[in-house]
Amino acid sequence: MILTSEIMRNIIGNGNAEPYITHLNTYMGQFDINTLPRICFFLAIACGETGGFRSITENMNYTSADRIRQVFGASRFQNVNMEDFIRNERALANKVYGGKYGNGSTNDDGYIYRGGGIFQLTFKENYQRFSRSSGIPIENLTNPNHDDYIRKPRGAVRSACHYAKDRRLLEEADKNTPESFIAACRKVGNCPDGDNYKKKRDYWAKCKAHIGGDGVVEHNTQSSWRNTGIAHLHAFDGLNVYLQAQQQKASVVK
Repeated sequence: MILTSEIMRNIIGNGNAEPYITHLNTYMGQFDINTLPRICFFLAIACGETGGFRSITENMNYTSADRIRQVFGASRFQNVNMEDFIRNERALANKVYGGKYGNGSTNDDGYIYRGGGIFQLTFKENYQRFSRSSGIPIENLTNPNHDDYIRKPRGAVRSACHYAKDRRLLEEADKNTPESFIAACRKVGNCPDGDNYKKKRDYWAKCKAHIGGDGVVEHNTQSSWRNTGIAHLHAFDGLNVYLQAQQQKASVVK
Protein backbone atom coordinates (compact mmCIF):
# COMPACT_ATOMS: atom_id res chain seq x y z
CA MET A 1 0.00 0.00 0.00
CA ILE A 2 1.29 3.45 -0.90
CA LEU A 3 0.09 6.64 0.74
CA THR A 4 0.38 9.69 -1.49
CA SER A 5 0.41 13.44 -1.00
CA GLU A 6 -2.94 13.65 -2.75
CA ILE A 7 -4.68 11.17 -0.49
CA MET A 8 -3.37 12.85 2.66
CA ARG A 9 -4.46 16.25 1.36
CA ASN A 10 -7.93 14.84 0.75
CA ILE A 11 -8.08 13.57 4.33
CA ILE A 12 -6.73 16.61 6.20
CA GLY A 13 -7.37 19.41 3.70
CA ASN A 14 -3.80 20.70 3.47
CA GLY A 15 -0.18 19.68 2.98
CA ASN A 16 0.77 19.31 6.66
CA ALA A 17 1.40 15.57 6.29
CA GLU A 18 3.97 15.95 3.52
CA PRO A 19 7.06 15.48 5.79
CA TYR A 20 5.51 12.30 7.23
CA ILE A 21 4.34 10.40 4.16
CA THR A 22 7.57 8.53 3.43
CA HIS A 23 7.84 7.48 7.07
CA LEU A 24 4.18 6.41 7.18
CA ASN A 25 4.72 4.18 4.16
CA THR A 26 7.84 2.70 5.74
CA TYR A 27 6.72 2.08 9.30
CA MET A 28 3.06 1.20 8.87
CA GLY A 29 4.16 -1.81 6.87
CA GLN A 30 6.85 -2.75 9.37
CA PHE A 31 4.38 -2.70 12.26
CA ASP A 32 1.57 -4.59 10.46
CA ILE A 33 -0.66 -1.60 9.88
CA ASN A 34 -1.44 -3.13 6.53
CA THR A 35 -5.19 -3.59 6.11
CA LEU A 36 -7.88 -1.05 5.32
CA PRO A 37 -9.40 -0.99 8.82
CA ARG A 38 -5.98 -0.79 10.49
CA ILE A 39 -4.82 2.03 8.24
CA CYS A 40 -8.05 3.98 8.71
CA PHE A 41 -8.04 3.58 12.50
CA PHE A 42 -4.39 4.55 12.73
CA LEU A 43 -4.56 7.60 10.48
CA ALA A 44 -7.82 8.88 11.97
CA ILE A 45 -6.41 8.81 15.49
CA ALA A 46 -3.12 10.36 14.36
CA CYS A 47 -4.97 13.17 12.60
CA GLY A 48 -7.10 13.81 15.66
CA GLU A 49 -4.13 13.84 18.04
CA THR A 50 -2.11 16.25 15.90
CA GLY A 51 -4.89 18.50 14.58
CA GLY A 52 -4.36 17.23 11.06
CA PHE A 53 -0.59 16.82 11.39
CA ARG A 54 -0.29 20.43 12.54
CA SER A 55 1.72 19.74 15.72
CA ILE A 56 3.59 16.72 17.08
CA THR A 57 4.36 18.21 20.50
CA GLU A 58 1.67 18.63 23.13
CA ASN A 59 0.79 22.28 23.66
CA MET A 60 0.63 22.95 27.41
CA ASN A 61 0.43 26.74 27.03
CA TYR A 62 -3.03 27.38 28.47
CA THR A 63 -4.29 30.92 28.92
CA SER A 64 -7.02 30.44 31.53
CA ALA A 65 -7.54 28.52 34.75
CA ASP A 66 -10.98 27.38 33.61
CA ARG A 67 -9.57 25.72 30.51
CA ILE A 68 -6.86 23.97 32.52
CA ARG A 69 -9.46 22.57 34.91
CA GLN A 70 -11.66 21.51 31.99
CA VAL A 71 -8.89 19.59 30.24
CA PHE A 72 -7.09 18.05 33.22
CA GLY A 73 -9.78 17.90 35.89
CA ALA A 74 -10.56 20.35 38.67
CA SER A 75 -9.62 17.87 41.41
CA ARG A 76 -5.93 18.17 40.49
CA PHE A 77 -5.89 21.87 41.30
CA GLN A 78 -7.46 22.16 44.71
CA ASN A 79 -5.72 24.51 47.12
CA VAL A 80 -3.18 25.71 44.55
CA ASN A 81 -2.52 29.05 42.91
CA MET A 82 -3.75 28.60 39.34
CA GLU A 83 -1.68 31.55 38.18
CA ASP A 84 1.37 29.31 38.54
CA PHE A 85 0.17 27.17 35.62
CA ILE A 86 -1.21 29.74 33.19
CA ARG A 87 1.15 30.17 30.23
CA ASN A 88 3.67 27.98 32.05
CA GLU A 89 4.04 24.73 30.12
CA ARG A 90 6.75 23.25 32.30
CA ALA A 91 4.92 23.81 35.59
CA LEU A 92 1.62 22.53 34.22
CA ALA A 93 3.12 19.40 32.66
CA ASN A 94 4.98 18.53 35.84
CA LYS A 95 1.80 19.06 37.84
CA VAL A 96 -0.52 16.87 35.76
CA TYR A 97 1.96 14.20 34.61
CA GLY A 98 4.39 14.03 37.52
CA GLY A 99 4.47 10.91 39.70
CA LYS A 100 2.63 8.72 37.19
CA TYR A 101 3.58 5.86 34.88
CA GLY A 102 7.30 6.06 35.51
CA ASN A 103 7.51 9.85 35.85
CA GLY A 104 9.15 11.21 38.98
CA SER A 105 7.07 13.50 41.16
CA THR A 106 9.77 16.00 42.11
CA ASN A 107 11.79 16.33 38.91
CA ASP A 108 11.09 17.52 35.35
CA ASP A 109 9.73 14.22 34.04
CA GLY A 110 6.21 15.51 33.49
CA TYR A 111 7.52 18.11 31.07
CA ILE A 112 10.18 15.93 29.47
CA TYR A 113 7.74 13.10 28.78
CA ARG A 114 4.73 15.19 27.76
CA GLY A 115 2.93 14.29 24.56
CA GLY A 116 5.12 13.80 21.51
CA GLY A 117 4.78 12.27 18.06
CA ILE A 118 1.66 11.73 15.98
CA PHE A 119 0.05 9.73 18.82
CA GLN A 120 1.21 12.24 21.45
CA LEU A 121 3.18 9.59 23.36
CA THR A 122 3.13 10.52 27.06
CA PHE A 123 4.81 9.28 30.28
CA LYS A 124 8.26 7.82 30.80
CA GLU A 125 7.03 4.22 30.82
CA ASN A 126 5.79 4.57 27.24
CA TYR A 127 9.01 6.26 26.15
CA GLN A 128 10.98 3.43 27.78
CA ARG A 129 8.97 0.78 25.95
CA PHE A 130 9.71 2.44 22.64
CA SER A 131 13.36 2.96 23.58
CA ARG A 132 13.79 -0.76 24.32
CA SER A 133 12.06 -1.77 21.10
CA SER A 134 13.90 0.67 18.84
CA GLY A 135 17.30 0.52 20.54
CA ILE A 136 17.38 4.31 20.70
CA PRO A 137 18.58 5.65 24.09
CA ILE A 138 15.70 7.28 25.92
CA GLU A 139 17.56 10.58 26.30
CA ASN A 140 17.73 10.80 22.49
CA LEU A 141 13.94 10.55 22.25
CA THR A 142 13.10 13.73 24.13
CA ASN A 143 16.15 15.93 24.66
CA PRO A 144 16.63 18.77 22.15
CA ASN A 145 20.36 18.64 22.97
CA HIS A 146 20.41 15.12 21.53
CA ASP A 147 18.19 13.87 18.70
CA ASP A 148 14.76 14.81 20.11
CA TYR A 149 13.71 11.85 17.96
CA ILE A 150 10.01 11.61 18.84
CA ARG A 151 9.45 15.27 18.01
CA LYS A 152 10.73 14.93 14.46
CA PRO A 153 8.77 13.33 11.58
CA ARG A 154 10.51 9.96 11.44
CA GLY A 155 10.38 9.31 15.17
CA ALA A 156 6.92 10.80 15.44
CA VAL A 157 5.60 8.16 13.03
CA ARG A 158 7.72 5.24 14.17
CA SER A 159 6.81 5.70 17.84
CA ALA A 160 3.09 5.79 17.00
CA CYS A 161 3.31 2.65 14.85
CA HIS A 162 5.11 0.88 17.67
CA TYR A 163 2.50 2.03 20.17
CA ALA A 164 -0.38 0.87 17.97
CA LYS A 165 1.03 -2.65 17.79
CA ASP A 166 2.47 -2.79 21.31
CA ARG A 167 -0.79 -1.66 22.93
CA ARG A 168 -2.94 -3.95 20.76
CA LEU A 169 -4.77 -1.16 19.04
CA LEU A 170 -4.65 -3.20 15.84
CA GLU A 171 -6.85 -5.86 17.38
CA GLU A 172 -9.56 -3.25 17.81
CA ALA A 173 -9.09 -2.15 14.21
CA ASP A 174 -9.60 -5.73 13.02
CA LYS A 175 -13.09 -5.69 14.56
CA ASN A 176 -13.83 -2.55 12.53
CA THR A 177 -16.92 -1.49 14.47
CA PRO A 178 -18.00 1.82 16.02
CA GLU A 179 -17.41 0.34 19.46
CA SER A 180 -13.94 -0.88 18.56
CA PHE A 181 -13.04 2.52 17.12
CA ILE A 182 -13.92 4.06 20.49
CA ALA A 183 -11.87 1.36 22.25
CA ALA A 184 -8.90 2.11 19.98
CA CYS A 185 -9.15 5.84 20.71
CA ARG A 186 -9.22 5.12 24.43
CA LYS A 187 -5.92 3.28 24.13
CA VAL A 188 -4.35 6.54 22.95
CA GLY A 189 -6.28 9.17 24.94
CA ASN A 190 -9.58 9.99 26.60
CA CYS A 191 -12.54 9.04 24.45
CA PRO A 192 -15.25 10.13 23.87
CA ASP A 193 -13.74 13.52 24.62
CA GLY A 194 -15.94 16.24 23.23
CA ASP A 195 -14.83 18.16 20.17
CA ASN A 196 -11.54 16.30 19.92
CA TYR A 197 -13.34 12.98 19.64
CA LYS A 198 -15.73 14.36 17.05
CA LYS A 199 -12.72 15.32 14.98
CA LYS A 200 -11.34 11.79 15.19
CA ARG A 201 -14.69 10.40 14.14
CA ASP A 202 -14.77 12.77 11.16
CA TYR A 203 -11.22 11.85 10.19
CA TRP A 204 -12.21 8.16 10.35
CA ALA A 205 -14.98 8.80 7.83
CA LYS A 206 -12.60 10.70 5.56
CA CYS A 207 -10.00 7.94 5.73
CA LYS A 208 -12.57 5.35 4.73
CA ALA A 209 -13.81 7.56 1.91
CA HIS A 210 -10.40 8.08 0.34
CA ILE A 211 -8.70 4.70 0.85
CA GLY A 212 -9.72 1.87 -1.49
CA GLY A 213 -11.27 -1.31 -0.18
CA ASP A 214 -8.45 -3.45 -1.50
CA GLY A 215 -5.96 -1.64 0.73
CA VAL A 216 -4.55 0.55 -2.04
CA VAL A 217 -4.87 4.30 -1.72
CA GLU A 218 -6.78 5.67 -4.68
CA HIS A 219 -7.67 9.06 -6.08
CA ASN A 220 -10.66 10.96 -4.76
CA THR A 221 -13.14 9.71 -7.37
CA GLN A 222 -16.56 8.14 -7.42
CA SER A 223 -14.96 4.71 -7.82
CA SER A 224 -13.05 5.24 -4.56
CA TRP A 225 -16.33 5.58 -2.73
CA ARG A 226 -17.57 2.34 -4.26
CA ASN A 227 -14.35 0.54 -3.42
CA THR A 228 -14.54 1.73 0.16
CA GLY A 229 -17.61 -0.44 0.56
CA ILE A 230 -21.07 0.30 1.84
CA ALA A 231 -20.26 -1.61 5.03
CA HIS A 232 -17.86 1.15 6.05
CA LEU A 233 -20.53 3.80 5.55
CA HIS A 234 -22.87 1.69 7.64
CA ALA A 235 -20.18 1.47 10.31
CA PHE A 236 -19.91 5.25 10.43
CA ASP A 237 -23.70 5.61 10.70
CA GLY A 238 -23.59 3.00 13.44
CA LEU A 239 -21.06 5.05 15.35
CA ASN A 240 -23.44 8.00 15.45
CA VAL A 241 -26.24 5.76 16.69
CA TYR A 242 -23.96 4.27 19.33
CA LEU A 243 -22.84 7.70 20.60
CA GLN A 244 -26.42 8.93 20.78
CA ALA A 245 -27.37 5.87 22.82
CA GLN A 246 -24.44 6.47 25.18
CA GLN A 247 -25.46 10.09 25.65
CA GLN A 248 -29.05 9.09 26.39
CA LYS A 249 -27.85 6.49 28.89
CA ALA A 250 -25.65 9.08 30.61
CA SER A 251 -28.55 11.52 30.89
CA VAL A 252 -30.69 8.82 32.52
CA VAL A 253 -27.95 8.03 35.04
CA LYS A 254 -27.69 11.69 35.99
